[in-house]
Amino acid sequence: MTKPAWGKWTEAQIVNALRNGRAPDRLLNLWCMPWFYLHYLTEDDATAIARYLKDLRPVHNRIPSSTSLRPCRNDRVEADSAASRR
Repeated sequence: MTKPAWGKWTEAQIVNALRNGRAPDRLLNLWCMPWFYLHYLTEDDATAIARYLKDLRPVHNRIPSSTSLRPCRNDRVEADSAASRR
């Protein structure tokens, strides 16, 4: 089990991730981290969130390894689509 990456970040790094979508080593995925909405946080508000996150105790949850690499799909839609092609 691993500690969340932001547990090792400074407050300034968390603020930068929240407001600008930049982690210390990469640009954050826009769809998973909608920082473009959080960009408008004031520096004080973003810092308050960072301090709150840094103050939380870590939660350790076991994440199972992936058993399949195929994308999710809707079998009913695929079956209907296949039937309509016949």
